[in-house]
Amino acid sequence: MARPFQVLRARLIEHGYESRDLAKELERCESYVSNRMMARFPWNLDEMAIIMELIEEPWENVYKIFPVGGRNAK
Repeated sequence: MARPFQVLRARLIEHGYESRDLAKELERCESYVSNRMMARFPWNLDEMAIIMELIEEPWENVYKIFPVGGRNAK
C-alpha cells in the first residue's frame, strides 16, 4: 500500500525539502511532521498554506496535495 500524501512527498522532493527542512519551515519538530505525513493527525490550514507556498502550488490544487485521509484517488 502506498504511503499517504504521495503527491505532497513528490512535490517536496522536487523543491529539495526533507522532513527536517519542512519541520524548520513550520517551526515544529520532525516527529510532528512525520505524524502528519503518515496521516496520523491532520494538517491545519496554516500549515497547508505554508507548504503550498513552499512547493509553489496554487491554492486551488490544495485537494490534490492534501487529499482527505492523505490518500489520492486512483
